[in-house]
Amino acid sequence: MGKSGKGVNDTVIDVYVKEFVGIINHLKKQGYKPYKGYFVIEKDTLKELLNHNKYEMPEAKLKTWKVLHWIDTDPNRLTKRVDQKVVIKMDNGVYSELNRLIST
Repeated sequence: MGKSGKGVNDTVIDVYVKEFVGIINHLKKQGYKPYKGYFVIEKDTLKELLNHNKYEMPEAKLKTWKVLHWIDTDPNRLTKRVDQKVVIKMDNGVYSELNRLIST
């Protein structure tokens, strides 16, 4: 996506896409598997991963992901309650398509 070298001229959306795909790639290496079409991760764990790239605060990134429908959340929240845990459900279909787009 960068024109003069890897990542040099990335737009904001390029950065969001690469981070979303990168996080799921990391989760897969850690043994996470999609469940009913989503990678389910505890909010605190995801926020820790989102803190690695400091171009924006984790909450702002999650708000953008929600608006883009990259994550599944409860109404008026950035999280979902599953079995009394606060989690983020990252859409595997979105991941697959974004990964395909940045791999071409």
